[in-house]
Formats: sequence, C-alpha cells, structure tokens
Amino acid sequence: MSHNINSLKQQFLEYIEIEKGRAVKTVENYDHYLSRFIEQSKIKQASDISETVIREFRLWLNRQVTGNNRATGNTLKKKTQNYYMTGLRVSELCSLTRDIDIRADEFSIRGKGDKVRVVFLSENAKKIIKKYLDKRTDAEDALFIKMDGKENKGPDSGLTRRSIERIVKQCAVKAGISKKVTPHVIRHCFATDLLSNGADLRSVQMLLGHANISTTQIYTHITDNELKRVHQKFHGKKNQE
Repeated sequence: MSHNINSLKQQFLEYIEIEKGRAVKTVENYDHYLSRFIEQSKIKQASDISETVIREFRLWLNRQVTGNNRATGNTLKKKTQNYYMTGLRVSELCSLTRDIDIRADEFSIRGKGDKVRVVFLSENAKKIIKKYLDKRTDAEDALFIKMDGKENKGPDSGLTRRSIERIVKQCAVKAGISKKVTPHVIRHCFATDLLSNGADLRSVQMLLGHANISTTQIYTHITDNELKRVHQKFHGKKNQE
C-alpha cells in the first residue's frame, strides 16, 4: 500500500464516503482541511507527521486572517481552527479494563505514543466506579461496556469513542448545557481547572500525557485571561477608604 500522503488522503476520503456513508459535503470539508494541512506542512508521507508538525500547523492556523476577517484583522475563530484538528484521547478511556485496583488512588495507563503514565482517581470517582461495577453481572474484561438491555459478549461489548461522545452529549443536554460538549472539552476543563488553581505547567503536562510541554501551553490562554482581568481590576486603583 502506498504511503504517499496524497494517496492516503484519497483512500481516507473514499473510506468515509463509501464505508462510513458520510455526506458528500462532509467529505468535501475533510478534503479541504486535509489538503490545507498537507500544503502548509509540506509533508510527503504519513511518517513525516509529528507532534512538532501539528503544533506548528496550529500556530499557523491561529495567525491566519482570511475572508471577511481581512477588514477587521481578526484571525480564524477557535471553532474553525478545531475543525482542522481530527484526534481525541477518549481512546484511553475505551482501553481500560476491570483489572485496575479502584481501592488505590491511582493506576497506570498506556496512552499516546505507547507511553505509560499515572492517572489519579478522586474519592468520588472511586465510589461511582465501584457502584457501577457492583451492578455488573457479566464477565467482560472492559471496564465500561454498552448497557443497552441486551447481553453483551465478545470484544464489541466495550464502549467505543462514538458511544462515549454520545453519552457525554446526552448528559450535557440533561444538565441544561446549551454549548457543544465533547470528551475533549472535559479534558480541556480538567487542564484549565488545574492551571486556574495554581498547578504548574509541567505537572499538568504529565497528567495529560503530553510528550511536549508546548502542547500543554495551549491550555494557558484561559488562565492568562483571568490574570488580565485581575490586573485590570486591582492594579493602579487608589484606596477609596
């Protein structure tokens, strides 16, 4: 099979149209985003794609002024930028098995790049997982399985990415959240919550499993905005007492 990036792109587009039944417009959008990535990054084959290449492409996207934005000088909206970026770490959740010791405060997981890192459990998380497992009557290895009222057997019983995305969406609706919520949004909230409460960037990098701290730095913009707000609110104000 050819490893030429354009050939692989074409195979992917045909796959999502024929095998996955995606709409023609969806396929066209994927074609546009992938083509722009290939053109800008100058990659020739799949092995050329690295974390550095992705990071540089994200920086490039963040600095683009196009279309109607030319008059205002505004760059691409974050939502538009995110359309170009196709990976989720929800795969780590899908890979969990029942052999983790929920009595402990931590467990190891093999994540992106086949690297092992430690994941910590809160007391509340441990209680909820135990309650969930106590209700399970099956002998499946997967920690989380599809609960559709039918007996689940075999490797297809475990939750998939799509299943988890659907669950998160349904829970967000029940909670009255109008904005789009995805597993990655929850991961993002985890990172910004740590940073907002004083965690150092290196620790957050380790908890997220990022190979390069530059990847973690994309989460700092929210805390930077908070620092700006504090600065504007308190700096240079005369004592009114």
